[in-house]
Amino acid sequence: MIITAGDQRVIEARAVERGMSLSQLMETAGRCVFAHISSRYDIRDAEIIVLCGSGGNGGDGFVAARLLKQAGAHPAVVLCSGTPKASAPVQMYKLLISEGVPVVDLLLERERVMSAVRDSRLIIDAVYGIGFRGELNNEMSRLFLAVNESKAAVVAVDIPSGVDADNGKAAVNAVRADETLCFIAKKCANVLKTAAGHCGKSFLYNIGIPKECFSDIEGRLCELDLEIVCDILRPRSETGHKGNFGRVLMTVGSDRYRGAAVLAALGAYRTGAGLVTVASTEKAIEAVAAWVPEAILLDRELYASEYLSALGRADACLIGCGLTVSEKSQAFFEETIKRAECPIVIDADGLNILAADSMLFERIKSDAILTPHIGEFSRLTGLSCEEILSDRIKHAVAFAKLRRVILVLKSENTVVAFPDGRAFINTIGNSGLAKAGSGDLLSGVIAALLAMGNTTKKAALAGIWLHSLAADIAARECDKQALTATYIADFISAAYRETYADSGTKEKFGQF
Repeated sequence: MIITAGDQRVIEARAVERGMSLSQLMETAGRCVFAHISSRYDIRDAEIIVLCGSGGNGGDGFVAARLLKQAGAHPAVVLCSGTPKASAPVQMYKLLISEGVPVVDLLLERERVMSAVRDSRLIIDAVYGIGFRGELNNEMSRLFLAVNESKAAVVAVDIPSGVDADNGKAAVNAVRADETLCFIAKKCANVLKTAAGHCGKSFLYNIGIPKECFSDIEGRLCELDLEIVCDILRPRSETGHKGNFGRVLMTVGSDRYRGAAVLAALGAYRTGAGLVTVASTEKAIEAVAAWVPEAILLDRELYASEYLSALGRADACLIGCGLTVSEKSQAFFEETIKRAECPIVIDADGLNILAADSMLFERIKSDAILTPHIGEFSRLTGLSCEEILSDRIKHAVAFAKLRRVILVLKSENTVVAFPDGRAFINTIGNSGLAKAGSGDLLSGVIAALLAMGNTTKKAALAGIWLHSLAADIAARECDKQALTATYIADFISAAYRETYADSGTKEKFGQF
């Protein structure tokens, strides 16, 4: 489970309604911070700087500092926003003072603080937590720059200060932590690659909030992981024939974009489809014949009736990769989405055709998976890329609900959004995928999983996993700089093997 900053506030409020106090939650969180640090660092006689804000995050820091003092360390608390005002952090601050922990105010003793930070060997960041948005003021920017330039180990409480919990965007000079300690559940920033250099390794701690406090939130946003994929991927039957493993029809490629057709077909066969028909132009068909001799070839412009016949027999259809947006392509697109009874994957120029005429959404007859990258999604929604990236999960879910489709929003952390409001964040894969052709390969993978009998939800999730894991395995053999979609395709089989090996071939179905 992953939660937003707003979710965390709701969960904490519900816990208070059920009899837990904010002071109790703060004490428990601070004890978790203390337990983590004392188990991983030599704290006896250690000089430790604890940077504290005036809110709940600072309260957690006050508790940790008090316990560190009791355990024989020498913590010093820096008030970064003055003394606390709310009752729970005030209570923890009074206990801190009664324990005799030294406290300095950043605004009153700036140079002393800066010097101590630069010389420190361990710093606890408990300034903003989930409450940060926007940019840092000059004072905090200077302080966090000193933290980042120090040789200290840095442990952040909940979220590194200067990082937006919901979108992972980091302000200039945001804290770069070695470890981040999360409470209740991980936040988006703990898994988004935009914040990876700031969160370091994230650890999740339970602070005793009853499960019923987040029952309607749990499962709404999840990290795509091995357990989920093991609920989907089934070992291949030894008694099946090619018809049992699905027929994929691909309306892909053009004279200019022949490789798109090749990669999509390659992805589908490597993933396990039994029969793949590539409907394309003459030159693209020649390329497919050379690279994927297993493919069934169909000149879509010369044999329109055969194309419609193949569409009627298909278990899944993929349209758009390298298609172009010519009048002929638009006509094929409209005819395909209007007639297809099987689930359909729409990518690339298929998305561009949809973006140019949103009324076409009404003609999609079957279940659909759309696989845009950020630029294509911008064209589909009319939102700028900056707006999308400011909250990609919110925008992805809103679109999936509005259009009643499965949305695979591709980026460094691909988001899979369902029409029911659920979403999954992919955290594997690497920058070697940021090359032409990767999306074509992915579309072929997803289309094959659909043809093999998976629902659109399962096919989207498992397809993202296999594609990303194949890239990670490929990167062990070849530097990410040199990865290509063609090379990654060779590692889809290894992605299957690694998934089955790690799962023990568990068969737990029905989650979706």
